Amino acid sequence: MGATGALGWRLLLLLQALHRAAGARPCSPKYFGRDAMVCVCNATYCDTLDPVVLPAPGTYVKYESSKAGKRLERSEGSFQRSLRAPGTRCGRQRWARPCLRPAVTLASLPTDLLLTVDTTQRYQKVKGFGGSVTDAAAINILSLPETAQDHLLRSYFSEEGLEYNLVRLPMASCDFSLHAYTYDDVPFDYELTHFSLRDEDTKLKASGGREPGGMWGGGRRGSAQIIPLPPPADPPPASSLGHEQAAAVAVREPLDLPSLDEDQRVLCGEGHAEGAGRGQVPQDLGQLLCTVRSAWGEGTGEIPRGSSAVVLGRPHGSHLSPAPRFLDEYAKHNLTFWAVTAENEPTAGLINNYPFQCLGFTAEQQRDFIARDLGPALANSSHRHVQLIILDDNRLHLPHWAKVVSAAWGPPAQRAGAEPQSRWRSTSPRRARPLHPAAQGLGRWLFSPRDPVVANFSPCQVLEDEEAARYVHGIGIHWYLDFIGPIQDTVVPTHELFPDYFILATEACIGAHFWERDVILGCWDRGNQYSHSILMNLNHFVVGWTDWNLALDLEGGPNWVKNYVDSPIIVDTSEGIFYKQPMFYHMGHFSKFIPEGSQRVGLIASKESKKTDLEYTAFLRPDGAVVVVVLNRSPQNVTFGLADTVGLIAAMAPASSIQTYLWQRQ
Repeated sequence: MGATGALGWRLLLLLQALHRAAGARPCSPKYFGRDAMVCVCNATYCDTLDPVVLPAPGTYVKYESSKAGKRLERSEGSFQRSLRAPGTRCGRQRWARPCLRPAVTLASLPTDLLLTVDTTQRYQKVKGFGGSVTDAAAINILSLPETAQDHLLRSYFSEEGLEYNLVRLPMASCDFSLHAYTYDDVPFDYELTHFSLRDEDTKLKASGGREPGGMWGGGRRGSAQIIPLPPPADPPPASSLGHEQAAAVAVREPLDLPSLDEDQRVLCGEGHAEGAGRGQVPQDLGQLLCTVRSAWGEGTGEIPRGSSAVVLGRPHGSHLSPAPRFLDEYAKHNLTFWAVTAENEPTAGLINNYPFQCLGFTAEQQRDFIARDLGPALANSSHRHVQLIILDDNRLHLPHWAKVVSAAWGPPAQRAGAEPQSRWRSTSPRRARPLHPAAQGLGRWLFSPRDPVVANFSPCQVLEDEEAARYVHGIGIHWYLDFIGPIQDTVVPTHELFPDYFILATEACIGAHFWERDVILGCWDRGNQYSHSILMNLNHFVVGWTDWNLALDLEGGPNWVKNYVDSPIIVDTSEGIFYKQPMFYHMGHFSKFIPEGSQRVGLIASKESKKTDLEYTAFLRPDGAVVVVVLNRSPQNVTFGLADTVGLIAAMAPASSIQTYLWQRQ
């Protein structure tokens, strides 16, 4: 950790002043078994990508990664123009309407599958993609030689890399810390008089390059020097904003309030905040989503999940919350936030013998906390622009959790300072479905009979409460129990009930389940799992997808409770190198080509294709270009056609591959 500068600063600020790459550099491969390939980076070499440039009209570019060894390999091609030309009339009369898509027959294709882009079908707009700067991630990055640190950060955030625009940062400690800590360990300090950031914040994540020993070091890289952030009152002009901006999201850790009372209560295991009034007052807030202002623009992002402690609460309505204090302290380092979540994984605190930091909430308790404490605290502070996200837990709690909070309030844009709109309701005819039977069974297994059951924990409940709903803007979901909470039974009905609230995937990692190995270097299937999840979420109204740790060590840590997991980048400190795993490149097929503001559009499969091994999605970018991502997890090559007003692409998805297509529309 003895590097100059501050970790949080360098990661969130990738500069436009950095020299552009002279050209893409190929992967330096290393194998850990057959087909288990990683790309090796060190202080002198790291593979890079060219900045995204739109191809000429009538042509397309394709980026491909595969189990066979390709890593975002770029190629070009031309649309077939033997089809009806774009702009011609669909009919013999000269006043006939223009054709919306080319006349393609399956006889002209060596396949039964034709995917046709339909921009008349419009869905959600994208917020972005990214990962989390936990203490562990910062420690691993800082363990590398300085130039290797630069390579790693540029790989994630620059135009030479994946162009992440979401960053998740923790408030206080989590399991991926070296030890459990809080921001205020003084018992009964409900005025937060002793609240202060820790070294993990000031030296690793938020020092703005002013503290020696951090990840965002400035003033020592010559042409790659990190430019300090300007004061918040002096933002750069909008014209300077670019896709490579990184946004920060803060995840609220349960340990940022006093962690011990006179009875020496512990930070782990089952626990609730104790307080007077309507419900219980939680100690921790969960996750913060924030906007980072840099020398070259603003963006949005996320801060990692937090830990919670059992604390003696205060009466509701005092509006003293650690969230504004945290935002205040980070603002001193010129880091501002886009949003905050009410609590990270609130159901963890309802589980007996939970092994690390947690704080339990039912939906009703979170509703009351938002309505009486967190919501007013943010609204009455200088951070009233910060948006609030509920749940931040596994999606199987939807749609029930959301219904608790906000059906009586209008769309988020209309709620600031507004009076309750008692007549407003979602017009969707679809009703929320009951909790999936498998999820109910899991709830009975995880919780003791005296615990609030899983069915009592639902974001929809929070959104049906007038007082709480006025402060809420979105819903955060984790992926760990997706296998028992189908997206059609959870996310889809929630979106239909509350279409004006965004749904963001806020955490995912592989290796967290007891049946999974922690780190498997070069595992292609783990990349497939990432892409499958991203595609499933994007195709069902989710606005973005956030990975967990940006970088871990060979063991999958450090983690103070040995809860090791895998990561897209693994650092080998002893050699001063890091490995880019298949998960890294799978993330890039989305993050690099689908910038914030892109809108999902229709991608219609031909009726003749009743079943296909391909998974796919399509987006219309803000610059008018089309992006199509195609995933083939099967062991066979699959031929298909891509059709748009421009023409037809006769394509083939190799076995175990992922492709991203990009072209301009006419």
